[in-house]
Amino acid sequence: MKNHPLPLKEESSSTKSKITRSQSSATTLNHLFVHKEELLIRFNKIEGQIRGIKGMVEKETYCDDILIQVGAVQSALYSTGRIILENHMRHCLQEKRDTIDSKTIDKLFISINRLGNVKD
Repeated sequence: MKNHPLPLKEESSSTKSKITRSQSSATTLNHLFVHKEELLIRFNKIEGQIRGIKGMVEKETYCDDILIQVGAVQSALYSTGRIILENHMRHCLQEKRDTIDSKTIDKLFISINRLGNVKD
């Protein structure tokens, strides 16, 4: 996963407006607090899996066995990212339910693309 789908805000620029990450995590991430404990548990498990993979490499474990564990970590990260994305989308849509415009939809697509953007 490259980026965490944080809520976005627009800033004015002399040439064009650009989308940047919000600076105030206390106010922008409050919609994640409902699932904070679940997310922390998931990330702790993923962290443990990664430490296990590191140990497998150090012990020169068979490559296919390592790849199985890498796939499991990728799947766990993707699933956790989906939880974050779903919460972000629900929050964003509820917050703007009376004024959903093309900018709001564009921002949601940016968040969706962030989850799917896995690069080497």
